[in-house]
Amino acid sequence: MNKQPLSLDHYPHRVSIPVRLDDYNFADHVDNTRFYVFFSEAIHSLLSAMQVDWENTPSIPYVAESHCRFLASIPFEANVTAGIGLSHMGNSSLKYAVALFMEGREEPVGEGYVVHVFVDRNTERPVPMPEVVRTMGAKFLLNA
Repeated sequence: MNKQPLSLDHYPHRVSIPVRLDDYNFADHVDNTRFYVFFSEAIHSLLSAMQVDWENTPSIPYVAESHCRFLASIPFEANVTAGIGLSHMGNSSLKYAVALFMEGREEPVGEGYVVHVFVDRNTERPVPMPEVVRTMGAKFLLNA
């Protein structure tokens, strides 16, 4: 993960994430646990954009590691956009870099990463990622 927060323009894929009423806590800002939900929504959007037939791939991605750095709170009725890209493609893993941005703020309010390891659907043992994922994923690599 970078020491300096990146701008939204740095990320090859962006998704607007609706902030729901139940995302807020008693202090009228988005609960920190919801940042991970937003990360997950961004990852699902990116995986969908890859146009891979996930129901028929021989292997599927499992979360192996995640991290979030909280940089600012998200106040009530804010609009959030997630920027996401692939920071690493290994033999059997993808590492997503994700940042959350709030309307009217240049710097991210949160940033982090999630690592997916591909596992066989039946044995749940690590296997190389499908070639179609590698090919389509290359379109979303970060230009650091």
